[in-house]
Amino acid sequence: MGARADAAAHTRRRIVDTAMAVQAEEGAAASWDAIALRAGVSTATVYRHFRSLDELVPACMETIWDREQLDSSPAAARRVFEGLDRPSERFERLVRASCHCYAKAPGWLAVVRAERAAHPALQQAIARQQTAVRRLVDAALGAAQANTSLKRTLRALVDLPFWQSLVDTGMAPGAATDVVVRMVRAELSNNGIA
Repeated sequence: MGARADAAAHTRRRIVDTAMAVQAEEGAAASWDAIALRAGVSTATVYRHFRSLDELVPACMETIWDREQLDSSPAAARRVFEGLDRPSERFERLVRASCHCYAKAPGWLAVVRAERAAHPALQQAIARQQTAVRRLVDAALGAAQANTSLKRTLRALVDLPFWQSLVDTGMAPGAATDVVVRMVRAELSNNGIA
């Protein structure tokens, strides 16, 4: 039974990876036939693993972000920063981890954002990611006093669109991440938070 389960998990992963690539090229409504063809499996196999976008989109999100990170409670979000005393250290961890996730599938993430109004599963995926960013920003601030404007600015800097806009100008992903880290530190410093 273990070999069969491993084979099924491998097939599922191949379908998810392929779906993300196909959807990045063709949009979120890419056909199961196109996904199956590129994954080297039958369309029935794709349907067996994912009956709809409602099942496929969360599986794709979870290959980019850890499920725990996406669905963490405020207390779990605080645990991400254990051992880091200063907000600047916590934000550097947050930015680097987030940008690493963005670099895994920027095309797919862009499609999900651009087409989110077309399907509830896409809206839910973006809402889930934005909730996680909000909780992580709040946890990274810790006890530091931050007004609503600063929190919104930090969320915008940490979120995908800002990093993606830097990459779209031709900046290497790692360099874009470094820019985001510097900008977040500057915002913290400008607001008296170290």
